Amino acid sequence: MGLQYTLRKDKNSMYYDFIDAYWAISNVVYGVDSISFRLKAYPTRESKLMDLQTLENPSIGYGSGGVVVDSSIYVWNVNMPITNVFPDGSIPAGKDAQYTAIYNWIKDYTKIPFDDILED
Repeated sequence: MGLQYTLRKDKNSMYYDFIDAYWAISNVVYGVDSISFRLKAYPTRESKLMDLQTLENPSIGYGSGGVVVDSSIYVWNVNMPITNVFPDGSIPAGKDAQYTAIYNWIKDYTKIPFDDILED
């Protein structure tokens, strides 16, 4: 699952409107009574899949380009009490249920009208 929402140019460092940007959580870590995760936006889902991948030959023939893809256009790091996402303190066993709860918390907390993107 992921989220979709346009990242306006006045909200990112490239000053460009990323229409229907793809938003995904990563780096989910549970502590004794806390949860942390990262919400990152990418221009597209395809660019998210390429994030942190190594390029075979990044040079265009003159000089060198970056070797590792860094495709994120926005990052939000969150660290908070686990009861914010799981009110009873009980974490579901399955990853899908955990991520669904985190995405629902993000939508409720930010009040941003994200669209859900369901993966195959």
